[in-house]
Amino acid sequence: MAASTLQEILAEAFENGARWRDGIAKEYPDDERNKRSARGLRDLAVYVRDLADDDPRMVALEQSRYGDLETQFNLVMNDESPYPSYLKQNPAMFRFHDPDETVSATFGIFVKRWQAARVVGLIGDDPNQLVKRTADGLFDGVDGLLAVDALRAWVNDFEARCVLQARADGATWDYIAQNLGQSTQAVWKRYQGAEPTTR
Repeated sequence: MAASTLQEILAEAFENGARWRDGIAKEYPDDERNKRSARGLRDLAVYVRDLADDDPRMVALEQSRYGDLETQFNLVMNDESPYPSYLKQNPAMFRFHDPDETVSATFGIFVKRWQAARVVGLIGDDPNQLVKRTADGLFDGVDGLLAVDALRAWVNDFEARCVLQARADGATWDYIAQNLGQSTQAVWKRYQGAEPTTR
């Protein structure tokens, strides 16, 4: 599929988002944010259509495509997807909270989330898939960095569960810290707030 075709698909998807926002604006006519966001999403659609076929961001989008485009687009626009913190800005909320958001910056975030969505889609919630696909040479460059970020999130979650279970089993903070190779103070500061209180 040519990049220009992908541009049209994305532009139409942004326009669909604008129409959805129009519907919400009718339900809440006193809230200007939905109207503003609808206008912003239409601006975003025009911006995408006007990009050159060889625009580096369009090339990056084309190279990061996988599976069904609608599924990938929906994943990009989903706030529940496990994106790194710097990608939390959702293009679906364009100009909803901030009227000064620019189309170029928001489209840049969209491209990065699109690239991240490919990684998320390929490995799901299974770190073993990340390890296997990395060993197969599938991830490198930007994909590799996004994969590392995904793995870091899983490791952090796993560590937190293990620490809390160890505490519930009677392990001391000193013992946990020693096994994590960290200072007792650092481990306690990070996890003591998540520990169930006992009376």
